[in-house]
Amino acid sequence: MGYSFPHTDNHAKEKLLEALSYNRPDVHLILGPASEALPRVEAMIQSTGCRVIARQQYAEDFLFCFDRSQAQTSLAPRRVGPKGHSLV
Repeated sequence: MGYSFPHTDNHAKEKLLEALSYNRPDVHLILGPASEALPRVEAMIQSTGCRVIARQQYAEDFLFCFDRSQAQTSLAPRRVGPKGHSLV
């Protein structure tokens, strides 16, 4: 929520996209209504094979309305990388 892959932070971008491509969760993209970054970030996340659910909401509105009982990630086992480090 609210993180739009800064243009200048390629290391963070690489690590986050790598973890997403390995785990392939559904991603709720919440950058606020009419965010200029939305198409760019959505395309990067889709390139990992993840399904993107883009929300035209502010984070506080999404959290108020989100039904946690339908969240897959809270019950899904965490994937672990080759050195035993959690990838997400």
